[in-house]
Amino acid sequence: MASLLDSACSMSVIPFLNNGETIVTLGLQIQYFSLIKSEEITAHGTVVHYGRRMAYAEATILDKQEQIIAKGSASFMIIGKPAAKRNMSKKT
Repeated sequence: MASLLDSACSMSVIPFLNNGETIVTLGLQIQYFSLIKSEEITAHGTVVHYGRRMAYAEATILDKQEQIIAKGSASFMIIGKPAAKRNMSKKT
């Protein structure tokens, strides 16, 4: 589940990156609430903060009945050419 939370967080940040930029995970915190009881789970990530060199996102894993299985948050370093101006209007 840690990998899924990290992926959901990073996928929410990626649309904000400019050409030539990438991200690396600096830290990941996870809270587990329940065992997985269904064969199908989903993860949703949201960007909380996006700066010039750092980003922070949160994610939730839900089961088929939309019960929370786990929540996580991750901080990322943005690597690549610095952008003079970022487009913060993109939705995730």
